[in-house]
Amino acid sequence: MTANPLSTIPPIGPATGMSPPPPAGKFKPIDPVKLARQHLILLIVVGVIGLMIGAGLYVFLRRTAPQFTSQAQLLFEPRTVSNPFDTTVGGGAIGGNSDSVSYYMNNEANLIASDEIVRNTLQRARVQDSQWYAGFNNDANRARAHMQEEMLRVNPMRGTTLINLSMTAPNPGDAQLLLDELMQQYLNMKRLTNDQAGGALRRLFLTEGNRFDEDINRIRNDMARFIRDNEIETLGVAASEEQVVHTKLLGRQLELSAFLSAAQGSYESLRRSTDAEAMTDEENAYLQQLLPIARREEELRSLDESRRQLLAGGMGEAHPQVVQLDHRRDAVEFELNREIDKQLGEYRALQMQVAAKQVEGLVGQLAGLEPQLAATATRLQELTQKLNEYAQLEVDLQILQDKKQRADAALDTLRQISERDDYVRVKTQVSPSEPKMTSPSVTIVPMITFSLLGLVGGFVVLREMLDQRVRSPQDLKLLPIETGLLGLIPHASEDPTGGGEAGRAVELAPTGLLTESYRQVRTAVLAKMDRRGYKTLLCVSAQPGAGTSTLVQNLAASLAFNGRDVLVVDANFRRPRQHELMGCDNRRGLVDVLKGRAELDDLIVAHRDMSLSLLPTGQAADAPPELLEGSAFRGLLGELETRYDVVLIDTPPALLTSDSQMLSKHVDAIAVIVNAGSDQRGMLGRMLNQLDGQRADVLGVILNGVKSAAGGYFRQSYEQFYRYREAEARDEKPAGRKARRAAKNGRNGNGRPEATTSDRGLDLEDASVATADDDFDLDIDLDDGDALGPKG
Repeated sequence: MTANPLSTIPPIGPATGMSPPPPAGKFKPIDPVKLARQHLILLIVVGVIGLMIGAGLYVFLRRTAPQFTSQAQLLFEPRTVSNPFDTTVGGGAIGGNSDSVSYYMNNEANLIASDEIVRNTLQRARVQDSQWYAGFNNDANRARAHMQEEMLRVNPMRGTTLINLSMTAPNPGDAQLLLDELMQQYLNMKRLTNDQAGGALRRLFLTEGNRFDEDINRIRNDMARFIRDNEIETLGVAASEEQVVHTKLLGRQLELSAFLSAAQGSYESLRRSTDAEAMTDEENAYLQQLLPIARREEELRSLDESRRQLLAGGMGEAHPQVVQLDHRRDAVEFELNREIDKQLGEYRALQMQVAAKQVEGLVGQLAGLEPQLAATATRLQELTQKLNEYAQLEVDLQILQDKKQRADAALDTLRQISERDDYVRVKTQVSPSEPKMTSPSVTIVPMITFSLLGLVGGFVVLREMLDQRVRSPQDLKLLPIETGLLGLIPHASEDPTGGGEAGRAVELAPTGLLTESYRQVRTAVLAKMDRRGYKTLLCVSAQPGAGTSTLVQNLAASLAFNGRDVLVVDANFRRPRQHELMGCDNRRGLVDVLKGRAELDDLIVAHRDMSLSLLPTGQAADAPPELLEGSAFRGLLGELETRYDVVLIDTPPALLTSDSQMLSKHVDAIAVIVNAGSDQRGMLGRMLNQLDGQRADVLGVILNGVKSAAGGYFRQSYEQFYRYREAEARDEKPAGRKARRAAKNGRNGNGRPEATTSDRGLDLEDASVATADDDFDLDIDLDDGDALGPKG
């Protein structure tokens, strides 16, 4: 057995919120072994029924509709020369490649099963006297259709020249007789066909040869007339005058297009040139030739020379004559630049006019070429079409010449083999055998059995895949929000020591299976709460009937036996039950404290044998749930946390009321109670979504009311648990007897009062008594996931 996962503590995450797992599919995964184990009895019953039905059907068909089959085989001997007398496609030649052999054999198989062969067979006297034919009241059409569709099977053997034949009939004598007559009719037809085919083929080939000669002469005349009528000088398009002219026009068009592109580029370049800094060498040379510009440049050089002389004579930059020369030079340079801009603009305008006229002329030339190109292209297309028609005549002529050659070759072949006997000879390789019963076959029994098992098994698998109920720990992995498993509580019927009741199981049956399960849940809850410093735990379910109140009471008792000071707060205003489990009245309680009508100490009910107390609801039928959301409840929780080690809160179902969402804002932790076999995954996911993001930390899920499956691991674990208890009772040592004497005196090993024997429903003389603090590890492999809720 594997280690017990009930006590496994997942890594501590954030204080609130739950991380979403990878998205789960709609269908839950199936364990075929587990499913087969659960439905083993059903599958055995279905298998036995299938065997009975198959056996009965086999006996019935054997007596009422037996079928007998006779088999035979035909051999087609190969030959070295094709037989033109054979009217099958390809001349019936055997001995070529595998495809031709297969093609020929398939044709022969179709011929054997053809209407003509079957009709000739049915006309034979032996066939008409048979018991099978009498069943059709001399209706030959019905008999023919029945033989072709139901009785006769013709199968060529792949890669050979053998054909297998079989005939099935209700009477063994009829099967052999019908197959023998069918083979004789086929062999007779082959002999007659070979005898008649020679003369017919000679006439056919001669007629075809004459027709080919006429067609060849006709096409030659058409070709000569075509050339004459269309005045075709050459049979090649590339050498024609139209092609030469069209090529020249295309070249001229390309040349003009290149000139036009260059002219347009020049025009655009002139249009974008707007300043003297972008002058070209050509423009600069033009400007240097103009007299006004040359005169001013000469004047600038003279002024620069005068300035250098003045500076060389000892005058400084600030001398009046030097300054005067600088002013004069600036004025001359300004006039020079203005003259350059003026002359450059005029020159460029002139150049743009020339470029625009050049572009316009080239566009006109290109436009003039378009009609000529279109005309030559049309003539070239017409010439190409005519030459294609002429080429088609040449192709037709070649085809007819090839056919003429083949016809002549066929006549030569006929003359060669007319005196030879080496064409296909068909003979009986295996004569019709003694009929054997082929139907019904004994395989009908396993076929029906497996079919029925497959149908039932498929239904079981489909139902299991579509089942949305949370029936085992494995199903928790399919929830839309990831949450851990705190433990599982078996169904009360699994614990014989509790008499089928779960209420106060920890207190009344401390050695039972339920108590051990509650101890494991207690261990997991305490491990998480102590590590995180939590004291208040909210127990909530999605729907009624999950056993939340009973689980809270037993978990509180287990915590009390563990030495914790525990308080149970019944916050289920709509259906309070904790006072019934504790055995006290419910006249006053939580509602009165929250409304300020009573003191807390006056309303808490303490258990007489355990460190367990209860705060009932009081008369809460008309109490508004908003009492659980106010500051009074927050203050009450703070006071209870200082008094008690653990505070357990029982609440109504989360999907029916808003109480749990209100309480989740104040408590430390939440334990989700799931009714195994009843609660749906979608319903549980919706509840977890509501609780997600609240102040409280969702510790995990407690799977309640788990029923073991037949042959499952839970059932084995339960049985081993009770065998262990029985062995413990038999091997009890003196310490056990001391504990038994203490139990008889009404005290347990820790000095606490013990429940009476009648309350426990357990014989203390026959079974060992373990204190509530003794943790027995019930080893259950949760990964196997074979726990089942209520059937249905």
